[in-house]
Amino acid sequence: MNLHIKSLVVVLLLLTVVAIVSVLSSPTANEERAVHYEERHDHGDEDNIVEDKRFHHQDRNNNNNNGDNDQEKEDRLYSKWLNSETISHFIGMTTTKELIIDIPVNFIFIGFSGEGNLGFDLASDTLTEWFEHLEHSLPHIIVPFGEDYTTNERYETPKTHIQYRFNIHVSKVNQLVNTLIEDAIYWNMRPEEAEYQDRFYTNPNLVTSLLSSLSMHLGLGEKSYTLYILNPNNPLPEYALYGYRTGFANEELEELYRAGQTGPKIVHDVYGNNGYQFAFERIDKNEEPGEIVKINTTSTTGTTTATGSKTSSIWYRDVGLQSKEWAEQISSKFNRYRNKSDSLSAPLYNFDCEDHESDQQCKERLRKKTPINNAKVLLQDGSPEEKYYVINSQQYHLSENCLVDSWISEKRFTFIDLTAGPFEWGPAIGGTGLKSNISLPKIPKINLSTDFKRQQKEQSITLEDVTQKIASELTLIDTLLEINCMNGLHDEQDPNTMTDDQEFSCQNLLKSKYELNQILQEKKTDDIDSLLDKIDEVDFLLGNYYEYFEDNEQNKFKAHLSSVLSDSIRYLIAQPQPLFSVKYSNRVNFHVLIISDHKNYNPRDSFNFNYDLFKEEISKLKTTSQEFSFTISTISMEEEPSLALAYQSSLRTVLLPSITDDGKFETKLHYYIDSKEIKYQLNRLDPDKHDSEGIMESKHIPIFIFSLDSKHPVFIDKNLQAKTLNNMVIGVQTNIVGYESSTFSCNGKKTKLYLNNPLTPILAATATALGGLVPQYISYSQAQQTTIQNWQWAVGNSPFSKTFTYPFSHFSQYQKDSIHRNYIMSSLERSITKTNYAISLLNIKPSIKSYSLFIEQYPYIELLAQFMEIKNQWRESLKSIEEFNYSKGIKFAIDAEKNSHLLLQKVELIETSINISMCKPKASIKGGGFLCEKSESSFFDGETCDFYTK
Repeated sequence: MNLHIKSLVVVLLLLTVVAIVSVLSSPTANEERAVHYEERHDHGDEDNIVEDKRFHHQDRNNNNNNGDNDQEKEDRLYSKWLNSETISHFIGMTTTKELIIDIPVNFIFIGFSGEGNLGFDLASDTLTEWFEHLEHSLPHIIVPFGEDYTTNERYETPKTHIQYRFNIHVSKVNQLVNTLIEDAIYWNMRPEEAEYQDRFYTNPNLVTSLLSSLSMHLGLGEKSYTLYILNPNNPLPEYALYGYRTGFANEELEELYRAGQTGPKIVHDVYGNNGYQFAFERIDKNEEPGEIVKINTTSTTGTTTATGSKTSSIWYRDVGLQSKEWAEQISSKFNRYRNKSDSLSAPLYNFDCEDHESDQQCKERLRKKTPINNAKVLLQDGSPEEKYYVINSQQYHLSENCLVDSWISEKRFTFIDLTAGPFEWGPAIGGTGLKSNISLPKIPKINLSTDFKRQQKEQSITLEDVTQKIASELTLIDTLLEINCMNGLHDEQDPNTMTDDQEFSCQNLLKSKYELNQILQEKKTDDIDSLLDKIDEVDFLLGNYYEYFEDNEQNKFKAHLSSVLSDSIRYLIAQPQPLFSVKYSNRVNFHVLIISDHKNYNPRDSFNFNYDLFKEEISKLKTTSQEFSFTISTISMEEEPSLALAYQSSLRTVLLPSITDDGKFETKLHYYIDSKEIKYQLNRLDPDKHDSEGIMESKHIPIFIFSLDSKHPVFIDKNLQAKTLNNMVIGVQTNIVGYESSTFSCNGKKTKLYLNNPLTPILAATATALGGLVPQYISYSQAQQTTIQNWQWAVGNSPFSKTFTYPFSHFSQYQKDSIHRNYIMSSLERSITKTNYAISLLNIKPSIKSYSLFIEQYPYIELLAQFMEIKNQWRESLKSIEEFNYSKGIKFAIDAEKNSHLLLQKVELIETSINISMCKPKASIKGGGFLCEKSESSFFDGETCDFYTK
């Protein structure tokens, strides 16, 4: 009995083993579906690979009576899965190569209708042809600037995904506009030196006031950038020249300073004892600080339309009627201003005496135009900045600003004057991109509206010259016909072998050959004048007679001006951003800490570091949704020995080369603070660096100013007054006014530095730390892997201007836009990088084993929807930039960055799960682990999966 029971148990065990083996050897559901798919695919049922998008929105677990339809959709989805190259391809997610931002740009020509200098007439219909080849797209670039980077070392910076595309419009204005510009120049003109009247300067602020009003009237002031190209008549003799400068010349400043030191100051004569109250008056927000007079006009001509070729990147906008309307409205207002300010603005040069004046009357009139009287007029009628300038000129030994021929306004426009100058400025020793006397093109000295050059040339042309020219042209035509045209035009060849363009060119060659042969036959009967008229109608390949001089000069001018305009776009509009990370914060705290080693002067005196003006200028840089807070404190090195030790340990000396004004080489001993060392010392004393790594968190910018009482000037890193580091700004102040710079010169003279007033360099460094602002004369060369400079654009009165040495500067709208764009660009770059990386993680070959895991556990439709939402936020952000609505653009960019981060987290989880699913347990290893399964459908054949299971 026991034997029978044992036999029965053995049989049952054998049956169980057979059953298990049969189950293990049977195909899985996925394998059956794969076989089913292969059979259908072998029968050529290509339509089943197409995805039924409606299926993505259905609940795959919904049981209904349409089981067959669900199975068919399931099969289509499965077939698409196996047919896709990667999982990202299956979902429909592709990487982003670039995003394009459209920026509107206007080039407006004033004085180019024959009314300007040398009667130069530029036809409206040729403007688009002239500048057709301007760069209409540029990449957003990154430069090694600020922090620990230097601008003269090779440093490869990453390429960005942002591309600027410029919608360029060119226009000519009515001739009355040029008349107003000439008046603004003429009635503000003063000589640099009373004795040598060969160099004059005029205030650019009245010109910018007129152009600001014109921009608003033409509808260009708020939604585009504008470059005005001026060609006014020169009001001076040939030996004299003029330029633009704010403030007085050195000779006038010397007289004002002497008067302030030896007698009562002008401000007391004008205002009595209350003369300083105006110094910090707020300016009308609709006016830039430099505007002399606010001019409002109304337009009745409506908007203008642009015309151009579909293939052209340049469009012509006719603003003739609008500009004429503006000029007529402005004339009366401008004349009233000119008459009111006659005592200030009337010309001062001796040759300007009126015909009806006697010598004594003329001298008496000119005598009243002394700097003292001019200063009194400014105190009465000038802007708060001009009044403050007059006060400082009597208290301190001020130096003149550089004389320039172009100007960057504080709004969204710039002007260059082709009649002014020429002038030069740039680094005193070495450097690239120097502004020279030939940096701007000069109007060709020809009259294109007459044929006087033709008449001169006709007198020297003989019949033999004409015959030889025609023979040379015929030889060239025959050669071209034989090489390029005979195969297509010959009878025995197929004419269809040539393209339409080739056939058109060949027909023109045959036509020219026929016309030239006709001229040769008729030359015996025609006189030389008739012959010249006939050949002038033929387009010579070797060049016509009358294009040699005129066209060459015009082409040189055109090419040179095109280069200047192209650079204006690159340096002023498509400004780069620094290599370090730029992040937007809702709240920014600026903590100014003055570290002093003396009690001999007040570091915060109004002409030293003016804290109120610092706050006012920095506040201009915030967006409508930002909040800025400011704090300031002063610490004595006597009370904090650790700060004194930090300063002393970072102090260095160096001998720097320099060139004197008379051209002699010399060296100067410079004391300077090593920025890396002082950064290390300050961080060691304050371990809390106030870093703000989170998006939109508050940001803290400490600003350390070392106020020193030293006989020697002290700089930062050899020749700087302030510098941006990765978590702070450092500046230095010494009680020295008018120190001669060893690094920068202008028109043969070294510029002067106000070492007692580091306001301007600290403003520049703080703007860089806040929003990555880079000077408008710096760009980057991918080929050289270094920064490049174009000192033409180191003009204006901004903190980065090298030609404006007066220590009270103002940020321009260009720079505000650049900071706000940098917030958006940086956020978009991080978003694109994370999104592209997430997509790259999904570049996994779909397999049979990973299908169920991916489809059932991860809602890939939600993944695709999140990806599309990110792309939509990119588009909205770029659109906001084009509309100059930066607050809105920042919001979309930050939202996109957040969503990209969430998308990347999801994808990393998916990638890890899929990789683990490709692996099987390693039973032989103690503690477990996984090993990739060797299967032809697996992307990870033969690789260990330990990384994914840690």
